[in-house]
Amino acid sequence: MQINRYGMQISVWLVTLILCVSSVGIAESPAQQATEVKIVELINTSDNPLINPECIVLSDAEKISLQPNIINILILGIDDLEKDYTYRTEMAHTDAMMLLSINVDENHTGKIINMLSFPRDLLAYVPGVKGIYKINGAINCGDALAVGATRADAKDVVGQSETGFRTVCSTVSWLLGGIQIDYYCGITMDAMAALGDLIGGVDFDLEMSYTGHSQKRYTKGFQHLDGIGIVDYFRARKNATSDTGSDEARAGRQREMMLTILDKIISDKSLILKVLDGLQSNDTLKQGFFTNVSSTNMMQLVGVGLKLMSNIDVTNKDTLNQVFGSYSMDGEYLNAFGNWKFRFIDQANRIKIIKEVFGVDVSELSYVSDPYATWLYESGFTAVRHLAVADMIRNFIVENYQYVNMLSFDVRKEMRFVNGTKRSRLYNLREIHTLPS
Repeated sequence: MQINRYGMQISVWLVTLILCVSSVGIAESPAQQATEVKIVELINTSDNPLINPECIVLSDAEKISLQPNIINILILGIDDLEKDYTYRTEMAHTDAMMLLSINVDENHTGKIINMLSFPRDLLAYVPGVKGIYKINGAINCGDALAVGATRADAKDVVGQSETGFRTVCSTVSWLLGGIQIDYYCGITMDAMAALGDLIGGVDFDLEMSYTGHSQKRYTKGFQHLDGIGIVDYFRARKNATSDTGSDEARAGRQREMMLTILDKIISDKSLILKVLDGLQSNDTLKQGFFTNVSSTNMMQLVGVGLKLMSNIDVTNKDTLNQVFGSYSMDGEYLNAFGNWKFRFIDQANRIKIIKEVFGVDVSELSYVSDPYATWLYESGFTAVRHLAVADMIRNFIVENYQYVNMLSFDVRKEMRFVNGTKRSRLYNLREIHTLPS
């Protein structure tokens, strides 16, 4: 955690004061002990993830499992090139996030396969992790593809990446109101290109002419795309032409391409065996593909897939439209927290999608609105920072000086005295609970 110079002044002042008080042996009064217990209780029971990140860690009772009727597979397209930022280096982002939800109930009358896109800049909280994130960065909270590895294809990265992918699944599950993610499949851009070549590419009607990330030029119209062509289309955003350069448009293109790939596999069942063999024999695919699907699970899923395919007429577009559903967790794209662009989820659309796809009623998410983000930037971060500094100091004293109370004086009053400005006012937890979510 970074603490600015005001926070550092407060920290030094509080440590000095507490050490002085502890050295003269002033004991806590019952009233002071009761105050400290109450504050700890308020922190531990807060529903604000910035104060209590454990509050959105789903218990077993809160998790919603829809198996055996619905199988949820999270597909993650990984940009694994190292990125240098001003304050840290990150190894991976999940810039393409799509949930493949397969309904295997024979009596189901709706869509059999639903695809849900999650915009990469969606504002999210990561269960158990303090902070605000764009959802595509959740993977880094679990140290995926980062510990001891310079690339996702490094030999020692597979075991280390599990926590990161599990963290992404937990974040998506929170976003879906507790619906569990059964499996994940993460694939790097190089591996995606290898997979595209493995299935012989796809025939696709490009809606635009553009230059891909590979620097290859594509012209509008129906044509054959190889593995590189598929990846270039998946990634097209800033280099997209006409009015299709947004995240929403890219997510839509990704769903269309995924549908085309699935359509081809459904049309030629031998491609399933080809893909399974490639996961074992193709080095690029092996090194850039990550999943928690075991060999046994894989064979079960293949069996489910073959059974579903037997009932699908791939030559009939109307039939395909009845089989496949396409959705996106969209929302307003706004400046927040200074000059950062965030996507604020459309709450009504989110609730509608979850009900339509999973048949589950969920509540609105708290602390993800633009008004709340505005309050945080203007004054709320000051409150959170002071609470964090106070908690750090308290824990330090407890561990090193056997002193259990740092709150035997009016913290809010002293904070204002030290900083001398209105902006430094420390909000208490009761005030924070009443602010917009």
